[in-house]
Amino acid sequence: MAKPYFAREDAIRRLHDTICMYYGLPYYVNMEGGTDQYKVLIYPLSYFYNIGSEKGKYRIVDYTDEKFDYKQFPLGYGYSKKQGGVYFSRIPDRKQQQGLSYQTLRVNGAANQGSSFMLSQAMENCILGKYPTLPEALKSVESGSSTIVPFHRRMAVSQIDRGLIALKYRLRSVAILNDKKSFRLLDNRDKEFLRNVISKEGVHVT
Repeated sequence: MAKPYFAREDAIRRLHDTICMYYGLPYYVNMEGGTDQYKVLIYPLSYFYNIGSEKGKYRIVDYTDEKFDYKQFPLGYGYSKKQGGVYFSRIPDRKQQQGLSYQTLRVNGAANQGSSFMLSQAMENCILGKYPTLPEALKSVESGSSTIVPFHRRMAVSQIDRGLIALKYRLRSVAILNDKKSFRLLDNRDKEFLRNVISKEGVHVT
């Protein structure tokens, strides 16, 4: 729940043009127009990436509602069939916006693509933690239908040189597919840390 701000202008500065959560789902917040100090217009992200099907499904809510939440939610990999696998992270924000803004969004490590991805299905799936299973991700990459497919917030599989398939942890390739059931970790200084982290998610690594 958001505490009341001193004035509507302060609420606009902190909440307008951001993604916040309402009843556990991500919404785009718009505060243009209107005069009520506490009211915000919210749109489901599908309103923007599935044009036509969600028209008219915006809501007007009170940002002090206990179900309205601007606290930071975890980011990481997002995925959709249209956009493939995308890795989202935050840039430290000095503008004091409460929700997620495209100005504070990194996409695959780059800081200038936030406006193209913030209201995407990949972003929605990232926030909600919706991913293919590891076998599904491998099948998609092996068939060539996708270059990179995440199966976890921090992990994905990716096609690399000469048909090899890599396991990515965040944006790093950290292991190579040995067979259909296991990955071989590459040599690096945090190998044991990666082995523990990856194994805890049920992925067999050697």
